[in-house]
Amino acid sequence: MPEINKSKIKSITKQDQWNDLFKFEIKFENGSEGMMFKKTPDPMCSVGDDVMFTLSSKGTIKIIKEGQEQFVNKPFSKSNDDLIMIQCMFKASAMYHSKRSASNDQSVIETAKQWFEASKEILEKKKDPESKPVFDDNPF
Repeated sequence: MPEINKSKIKSITKQDQWNDLFKFEIKFENGSEGMMFKKTPDPMCSVGDDVMFTLSSKGTIKIIKEGQEQFVNKPFSKSNDDLIMIQCMFKASAMYHSKRSASNDQSVIETAKQWFEASKEILEKKKDPESKPVFDDNPF
């Protein structure tokens, strides 16, 4: 993952368009340089601005707006993974129960909880190389 750099912009040169994106060559006082792609003809930064940015291995620059640095280069934590999985289970449970006439809010919640716990158990077993396959009792 690209690291976060901080420097003053030395020059901004507008280049040809690439597909629907406007290209800008940006040079920084710290010696870094690369291309920035924007959907608008305005680069939204100026020469002399002190900015934080990332520079990819392909030479692509992304300016990090103030207040967004906490979102750069942060892998998902276990709690975020759990949150995503819970959301998926609630959606699947709601879709499952939408076809059943005797379903209610509580049944959707209970099914989502059961599926979440079952999914967590499957993921934990997959991490253990000594465990046998999760679906050994499957008749198919």
